Amino acid sequence: MPIFGYDLSHHQPAGLPARLAAAGAQFIILKAGEGGTYTDPAFAQNYADANAAGLLTAAYWYQKASGTPAEHVARIRSVVPRNCPVIPDVEANSGGVGLIRDIIGLLRGIGYTVPLVYLPRWYWQQIGSPSLAGLPPLWSSRYPDTTVRGTADAYARVPSSYWQGYGGLDVRLLQFTSSASAGGYSLLDANAFAGTRDELAALFGGGQSGAGPAPAGRTPIAVLEN
Repeated sequence: MPIFGYDLSHHQPAGLPARLAAAGAQFIILKAGEGGTYTDPAFAQNYADANAAGLLTAAYWYQKASGTPAEHVARIRSVVPRNCPVIPDVEANSGGVGLIRDIIGLLRGIGYTVPLVYLPRWYWQQIGSPSLAGLPPLWSSRYPDTTVRGTADAYARVPSSYWQGYGGLDVRLLQFTSSASAGGYSLLDANAFAGTRDELAALFGGGQSGAGPAPAGRTPIAVLEN
């Protein structure tokens, strides 16, 4: 059995990370922003709550084709603590592989860990099924159905084929439903990692049981959603 976690944004209620940890979650991936202009307004509080609950924690950032690599990374560094792993979220209107590579190169150049790329198979096919060689492993998504179920029950319906990689990369993390019920809340994106908590901690950047509180001066800049 894999370990389970969830990805959250401002669309979910405040205080949910602690409730999910109490329900058995091992990790949380939090939306931090989009492109070069938008910060998720719940990121700072969700990040603090997730770390206080002892969850392995990472941030995801929606890549926008309309933003340059430098604009993406400038916004990320103003929002996400340097000790929090950053995962590019690459899907509709995200541009191509070149933009992913440039953003990752800049992030790593200033000290961020980039352990995964969220790149669903459908979008990879939409952009021409290019080689992904040299990128981090995949965080993929595919759902057997959209019925509301407990997390383990939903995962029991996932075929092994959903773990097959593409573009030359392995799938290391699988988002397998958008309709999980956990912590007294339903319609959650649930994710499975086919390994141990220690292995995921190593992938995220080494042995963390939560990355700790955000450093002073790292409070996200509040802007209106575009």
